[in-house]
Amino acid sequence: RPRGVETAIDIQKTLIHRNKLSKSKDKISLRIGLHYGEVIMNKNDLFGNEVNICSRIEGISDNSGILISDVFLTELNQSQYYYRTYGYTKLKNIASPILLHKLYLNEKQYQNRNTWR
Repeated sequence: RPRGVETAIDIQKTLIHRNKLSKSKDKISLRIGLHYGEVIMNKNDLFGNEVNICSRIEGISDNSGILISDVFLTELNQSQYYYRTYGYTKLKNIASPILLHKLYLNEKQYQNRNTWR
């Protein structure tokens, strides 16, 4: 299964907790995009179309959110996670629209309709 999903969830949970304790000017918000595929590694840098797709997914994710590609989702044990289909999305400089899903941190967030899109 793709590594990173648990780390992404942990990062967002940690930042949400931290932000509850922080002053407004000290809050940190991250977007996370996850995708799965072959990459080229050269001197600790990653290259390739899959890297570009992941970057584009991250760019359209909600603040403090996690957006994942359908390719990534198929590699997960889906019964362990809460997600909703975001839809096919055209990404900048990517030829075909990509099916995306919003990944929720827990069941409570999943059931809260205010966090949808």
